[in-house]
Parts: sequence; C-alpha cells; structure tokens
Amino acid sequence: YFNTWMHVFGLNPKALVITANTSIVALLLIAAYILWGLKQGNGRHLYGSAVSMVWFLVGIAIELQNPTQPIYNQFSDGQIMSTQIMAGLASTLLSSLMAVRMIKTIIKKNMWNCMGACQGNDSVDGEEDITTDYVHA
Repeated sequence: YFNTWMHVFGLNPKALVITANTSIVALLLIAAYILWGLKQGNGRHLYGSAVSMVWFLVGIAIELQNPTQPIYNQFSDGQIMSTQIMAGLASTLLSSLMAVRMIKTIIKKNMWNCMGACQGNDSVDGEEDITTDYVHA
C-alpha cells in the first residue's frame, strides 16, 4: 500500500525500488534493535517481534519469485530481483542475529546447568562424588 501511496506522487519505478529496499533495511535495523536493545520488565528479550519480521521478509522474497502481473508491468526484472535479494539477505541476517541472541541467552542463564563444572566444582547438583581410585577385587 505504501507503494501505491508513493505512486500518487509520480515517482518513477527506480525511486520506488529504492524506497522499498530502504524500508527493508529499516525493518532489519528496527528488528535488530528490538532483539538486542529492548527487554521486557522481567528481563526477557522480545523474540516474537524478530520472528515476525523474519517471516515478513521471507514472505517478500518468496512472493517476488513469481510476482503478480501489475508488478511485472511496472518494474523491470532487475529491479524485482534486487528487492528479492535484499529481502532474502535481510531475513538471513536477522535469523542469524536471532540465533546468536538465543545462544547468548542460553549461556547467560545457564540453562544446561553446566557452569558448576566449568567453575571448578566437581559435582553438579544431585550427583554423588565420583572417585577415580582403583578398585581392588
């Protein structure tokens, strides 16, 4: 709909493609800020917003594989391809950022309870002390 609104101003297709690609980059930056900069009140990160942005960007890339006739009539193949590639790269980058954020959260919250062994404790909660002495039969 933004494309239709911009078309009213009489912009040429090249300016519309630049606007579309700029808005994809802006969505990527907003999602990255939401993912890495904002937290809820309880300290949890907002993964849902990033997942929805990835879904949206993947949808753009998939839709532009076989665009509708009005898009073919208004834009060249190169312009369609550049927007498709931009959406694909943005979704890949945002997916990677989200994976890194999730891994960092898992490590920071010690979700696998393995930090006791890494900090020098020989036993993890609930385990008995295991000796390495030789047992004589």
